[in-house]
Amino acid sequence: MREVLLVALPLMLSTAAETVMQFTDRMFLAQWSVPAFKAALPAGVLCFTFVGFFTSLAWYAGTFVAQYNGAKSVKGCLRSTAQGLWLGVFTMPFILLLAPVGLWIIEGNGFEPEVVPEARAYYLILMLGGLRMPLAGAISGWFTGRQLLKLNTIACLTGTLLNFPLDYLFIFGGEKVGLPWIPAMGIKGAAYTTVFCGFVPFVMLLWWYVRSKEFKEHGWRVALMPDFPLMRRIVRFGAPSAFNFLVDVGSFTVFIFIVGKFSGITLLVGNACMTINHLAFAPLMAFGFATSIVAARYQGAHEPGHAARTGWSGLKLGWCYMLPLAVVFAAFPSVFYAPFVAKDCEFTLAQIMEIGRPMLIMVAVWGMADTINIVMMSALRGVGDTRFILLCICVGSWLVWIPAEWVAYKYLDAGILVLWGILTVYIFLLGGVFAHRWWRGRWKNIQVIEPHVIE
Repeated sequence: MREVLLVALPLMLSTAAETVMQFTDRMFLAQWSVPAFKAALPAGVLCFTFVGFFTSLAWYAGTFVAQYNGAKSVKGCLRSTAQGLWLGVFTMPFILLLAPVGLWIIEGNGFEPEVVPEARAYYLILMLGGLRMPLAGAISGWFTGRQLLKLNTIACLTGTLLNFPLDYLFIFGGEKVGLPWIPAMGIKGAAYTTVFCGFVPFVMLLWWYVRSKEFKEHGWRVALMPDFPLMRRIVRFGAPSAFNFLVDVGSFTVFIFIVGKFSGITLLVGNACMTINHLAFAPLMAFGFATSIVAARYQGAHEPGHAARTGWSGLKLGWCYMLPLAVVFAAFPSVFYAPFVAKDCEFTLAQIMEIGRPMLIMVAVWGMADTINIVMMSALRGVGDTRFILLCICVGSWLVWIPAEWVAYKYLDAGILVLWGILTVYIFLLGGVFAHRWWRGRWKNIQVIEPHVIE
């Protein structure tokens, strides 16, 4: 547990930094205009769905780095990072091709008329800026896989610290702070800031990678050249993980678009609750990443018994974080909704709480199950059991959860609380399946890196 915690703590700062950037965007946009706030969540999630597939594929090189690190092969770590960077380069044209698809989805989804142009602008800027995300995922794997987490945290915090003032300047303009030449750009300003502040950590990490002693000792031919057999091996294990990401986040995007068909206070509260949920649950992702890294290292060192203990230790730590947070959600929901109530908002905080309180209580309830879901899925991904994860997500989300949501909305005229209740049941079921898979231990015979390296 101590080993997982030492990895998780700096990762909590990194994941929280990324999430605070998105929270800041939406908090300022809620003060700028209601249509801009309503547009930010679905447009941002749609972009994340498209770009995230390729980012997840390149990021899986970090799992190879962790396993080579466990096998004490520095050259393998360098070669894996290089292949992740090349995968990021090769996927850039596909990201550009997907940009028009997202615009078509936004225009045909039935959003309120004033929301559509805001969503289009926000989505398009994020998609173009998202070209660097697979590269950033690959280079961060060098640091997280080898547990050089201090540098990774510094880079993420730098981007976050820049985000807050720049967000304010580019959304509201610089006139109030004596910089009249900076125009107010609203949701476009939020998107430009997000792209820039995400690019800064990537440049910092790339510079530290090139300047590392391992890079200098082995040379650029090892650290940057393509190695197609290794790249195929990364794709072999990483593609199911990337498709799992696409299916998982894609189903969640469909859910958000279904919720986006509501109007007025229901849509406003739904978007606010999703933003609160994302901010609070980001540290859980850190426990998942830490469990994945440590389990992968032990699997690479051919110690599956220690890898198994790592999974359960990560779960206990996740529960230690989630239980107090669930109590706070249930006891003080108005504290979390207050930042989204602008002075000119057509709804009062009391009206928002009528719907928002039970929604946040459901978030508190499903949080305990989602802890199992996140940590166990991350552990399975770290040891290479990615095909099982993909199968579960495909069956659970697209054959059970999303059809149930659509039937409830379309044919039973269910409200947003019923839709959230169905989501809660789905999370409980999925978490139970992953925990059972980890307990059975069939993943212990999976070999991600080459057997001779383990020897």
